[in-house]
Amino acid sequence: MLWVSFCYAEITAVVKALPITMRQVFYFQMRKQWEIRIILNGY
Repeated sequence: MLWVSFCYAEITAVVKALPITMRQVFYFQMRKQWEIRIILNGY
């Protein structure tokens, strides 16, 4: 699970650099992808 937290840190760093509107869209896209991934993996 270490790589997940590392990726998360990278993502948050990138997201903080983005404007707020971009950030909201980005988070929304990320959440959709994670939900799909979780459903597919059966977690």
